[in-house]
Amino acid sequence: MELLNLEEVIIALKNKKIGVILTDTIMGIVALYDNEEGIERISQIKQRKLSKLMPIIVANKKQRDQLVKSEPKVDEFLKKQQKPTTIIYQKKNNVLPNSKIWNQTTMAIRIVKKRWLKKLLEETGPLVATSYNEKRLDKKNINIEQIDTKIKLIGQLDFWLKMEETKLRKQASWIYNWIEQKWTRK
Repeated sequence: MELLNLEEVIIALKNKKIGVILTDTIMGIVALYDNEEGIERISQIKQRKLSKLMPIIVANKKQRDQLVKSEPKVDEFLKKQQKPTTIIYQKKNNVLPNSKIWNQTTMAIRIVKKRWLKKLLEETGPLVATSYNEKRLDKKNINIEQIDTKIKLIGQLDFWLKMEETKLRKQASWIYNWIEQKWTRK
């Protein structure tokens, strides 16, 4: 596992690596959304089924709209939300049609707000970003030194983004299922 700067992380992600970055909500294990091997590794690390929907972070509406069916009212809905909100959308049929991972008909997507994160996503494209298994960390001091040593999670990752910013919301985004018109997590 390497401690990398932003430019190095962009290269690592484009080379199908997985690692940890600070998103605008949580410490997240990330991979390119179309990196199936990386997503499989994340699922193994997180001990979760591949069939469980993984959230995707995007830089802007254009990236979102390349993946999911347009929902004209969703942007107004998002403007009214007090916290970062992930929306579950209907996936476009032509998005990774032969994927064994993205065989669901839905995708959970959040447009990020942090400028440096937007820059990263503009360079890499959309990323799967799932929480960095906080159950295995000292929640009062979420940093690289506080990893539970018996878990050895770091050894399973390719990189950790070196960041000056260490402020963490310590709360995952809200999740709204646009298809069913109901909150999944708030």
